[in-house]
Amino acid sequence: MKRAYKYLPVYTGDVSGVCAALYELGGMVVIHDPSGCNSTYNTHDEVRWNYKESLIFISGLNDEDAIKGNDFKFIDDICRAAESLNPKFIMIVNSPIPYINGTDFNYISKAVFRKTGIRTYYIGTNAMHDYTKGCSDAFLSIVEKILGPNSEKQFGIADEIFDLATNDYQELVTLEKNVTNKEDFPGSLTNNKQVENPSNRNNVSAENPSNRNNVSAENASNRNNVSAEVKSSDENLQGDTFSKISINLLGITPLDFPKEFKTNELRNYFTGKGFNVISSWSVNTSLEEISQFKKADVNVVLSSSGLAAAKKIEELYNIPYVVGVPIGEYGNYLCERIREVCKTRKSEISYLNKFNEITENNDDNLSKNIKNDNVYLVGEPVYMSSLKAAKILEGNNLESSYKTVCLTELHKGLLNDNDIVCTCEEELIEVIKDADYVVGDPLIKKLCKKDVTFTPIVHFALSGRTGEYMIENGLC
Repeated sequence: MKRAYKYLPVYTGDVSGVCAALYELGGMVVIHDPSGCNSTYNTHDEVRWNYKESLIFISGLNDEDAIKGNDFKFIDDICRAAESLNPKFIMIVNSPIPYINGTDFNYISKAVFRKTGIRTYYIGTNAMHDYTKGCSDAFLSIVEKILGPNSEKQFGIADEIFDLATNDYQELVTLEKNVTNKEDFPGSLTNNKQVENPSNRNNVSAENPSNRNNVSAENASNRNNVSAEVKSSDENLQGDTFSKISINLLGITPLDFPKEFKTNELRNYFTGKGFNVISSWSVNTSLEEISQFKKADVNVVLSSSGLAAAKKIEELYNIPYVVGVPIGEYGNYLCERIREVCKTRKSEISYLNKFNEITENNDDNLSKNIKNDNVYLVGEPVYMSSLKAAKILEGNNLESSYKTVCLTELHKGLLNDNDIVCTCEEELIEVIKDADYVVGDPLIKKLCKKDVTFTPIVHFALSGRTGEYMIENGLC
């Protein structure tokens, strides 16, 4: 039966992906759910509980509240916790039940913000996507909302004064009609907020249009100056002084980089190659560190979940990105491409560029590879494609070709033409059933033929601690 899983567990869901990406940033993540999603995340998907605390909460949604709504109880619970713990931000996510019920999370976010003065956001999860989608949405929310250009002004005029629970509706309508300048409202709201005389605001609004135009012109000029400074940063690079190149590391969570591939080693690797690591998104980091991301010259995308954020940063701040994980000999090539992109300001998927270079040069080794399609690297596309590039550069198994088999949701633009996307266990079995050589999570071995040469690499989002146990005890 299509989409049914007999041998493998499903990948970690999008709810856990959001929690993993925001875990260390000092915010409060609230999962609106009876408790299943939270217990799954706590028990299976998170490895940092033992040594690092985080504010991850569950609403404990019951049958009656799910049927009747009762959103004000949910709002009050969030507000009481936030007033006690004072998080840097609040992020609300949900499981399938509130999603199916059509819960108005935008209103809930506004109401919580209105009552607490703490910036509150919503990411539309539903546990029907895998972790890459959740992580990606969380990283994107950091760029657009939490640390975005208008992060201090969360909602529009009507939204900021929108509190039907405590205000007279007609008064709100009258007030909204008189308000034309959002600057009259502070970025952080409290329950003791005082409202000015509407007529005074009208006078201010009448004076402001030209000022706003001047400010806009100044801002545009400033942005152009910043872009010019960034674009000309390569002029400061002389000889081998590559230490002046600053980078952000995007797309790091324990779901893709478990403890045996320590994230400190990634940071140390790039530091050892002469780069200045500004921030790591988002393991062994903080919101304060990540807030410095605009100082970077290049973003290094280490998983598919970091790509959307990298593209948005490029759009807003003209910081290009390079995609790839430093594995083996490919790590040196990746560093070369980072330096080149710092000069050209043109983003790239570095391992795809390398494959194209080899093809265009009619490399004999690659020609041999194409003749025999029996080596499969199964898992997340950026990591496995980087491993593929490393194997080709190191000259291993030149008589075979390498194919990345992607099992995760986000893969658009990250795969080569001969790579394969599998959307379910049945498709994966069909692809690798006759493979001579497979690299992947330990649980995947049971899908292969008996005499397969199998190299296990734990994908924590698939097998979790079970995969680590299997490797440690020689069970794969």
